Amino acid sequence: FTWHPDRRWTARALAGRAFRAPNLYARYYEDVTSSKANPDLRPEIAWSYEASLESHPGDGLSLLLTVFRNTLSDRISLTMDPVDSFLVYRNVGVLNVRGLEAEVGGRFGGVRWRVSYALASQDLDEVGEEDVPNFANHVGQASVTAPMPVSVCRASLLVRAISPRDNYR
Repeated sequence: FTWHPDRRWTARALAGRAFRAPNLYARYYEDVTSSKANPDLRPEIAWSYEASLESHPGDGLSLLLTVFRNTLSDRISLTMDPVDSFLVYRNVGVLNVRGLEAEVGGRFGGVRWRVSYALASQDLDEVGEEDVPNFANHVGQASVTAPMPVSVCRASLLVRAISPRDNYR
C-alpha cells in the first residue's frame, strides 16, 4: 500500500510471506562420527511487516523513517542431540525481530550523500536460547558518491559501523 498525501510525502505499508526449504545437506547428510540426517525437516516460514514515512522537503534532501517486524517460524538450526551428542539440523521455533530505521540523504552539487541507522531487537521462543548468533542490534552507515573527471565514472565511499555480534556459542 502506498499513499501520497502531497508531492513531498509518501507513506507505505508492506506485508509479505516467504519460505526457505531445507537443503539436501541439512536433510540427508550424515557420517559415523559426528552428524546425522533429519529427513523430516520442514521449511522455515517468514512473515514480514513494514511501515515507512518518506519526505522530500526540497533542495535534494530526503528523509525516511521505517518500522518493521519479521517473524521466522520453524527455524532450521544445527543442534546437538542430547542422546548421542551428534549434530543434527532441527526446526527449533520462532524468532521475532522488531526494529526502526532512519535515513537522511541529499545532494550537494554533483555529490550525493546518505546517512542511516538501524536499531533492532530479537526474541526467541526456545527455552535456553538467549540470542541468535551473528545478530547485530545496531547498524550505522554513511556514504558519499562524487563524479570523477571522466564523465561516466563516479567515486564512492561507504563506512559501516556494526554493534558487536555473538558469532559462536
